[in-house]
Amino acid sequence: MKELEEAKKIYKSVKSPPKMQKIIDSSFKNAKFKKWNLKKITLSTAASICILFVALLNCNSAFAKSVSTIPVISDLANVFTFKQYSEEDSTKHMRVEQPKVENIGNAELEKQINKEINQKVEAATKEVQKEAEENKKAYIQTGGNPNDYVPMAIDVNYEIKSKNEKVLSFVLNTTWTQANAFTEQTFYNIDLKTGKEITLSDKLGKDYKKVADESVKKQIEERKAQDKDQIFFEDDAGFQGITENQKFYINNNGNVVIVFAKYEIAPGYMGMQEFEIK
Repeated sequence: MKELEEAKKIYKSVKSPPKMQKIIDSSFKNAKFKKWNLKKITLSTAASICILFVALLNCNSAFAKSVSTIPVISDLANVFTFKQYSEEDSTKHMRVEQPKVENIGNAELEKQINKEINQKVEAATKEVQKEAEENKKAYIQTGGNPNDYVPMAIDVNYEIKSKNEKVLSFVLNTTWTQANAFTEQTFYNIDLKTGKEITLSDKLGKDYKKVADESVKKQIEERKAQDKDQIFFEDDAGFQGITENQKFYINNNGNVVIVFAKYEIAPGYMGMQEFEIK
């Protein structure tokens, strides 16, 4: 407890400036504090703590060493909104929330992911601008009333699926909407211990395809049995097994979730289909 006693001595030796101390003393005598008095008290306390902290760092090597091992928030793996903007005119409504990753433990992979995300966002926004203008032009040329034209909408955003000291899993969503809606998803699953992208074999073992296929087939049958409105394509149009580039993410339970796009294995009204592999 030697360090604690030393800290107490240093703290007691820290004196507030005379003028500041008068304000503090006066404030405590009043039953009601004014906002500006409270702010001055807070500033004085913060200053004292700051001086105490610096003093401990300078006089106690053990304390300084322990502080140096405390993780800094900015050093933790993170996904954050890098760009956010919206644009509207007579041809399109566009909203973009572009993510960026940092501190994933692999500078090269981090650069690669951020570059890919940027390229996807730029390509999507350029495509929608071109297509939106062409669609409106064609609509008017075929006799449509410009005032009745429904602008094309594009929404780019992201969602963090899981984030802890071991795994960072998130998805980039790009949704186009006009007569119908279509969403393209790109999933990123990163092992923060190795700094590498997670594969299905990493999570499910060398027989990952067999494990995933059997689980998905079983869950499809269970869903159909539980709800007659749960309809999936049959035979050649139906589920034929996961693909080599199968989309998936890691959920908060640490399990793989296999994802199928709209219309991929079921009618459009069923939307995207997800299957957790336990």
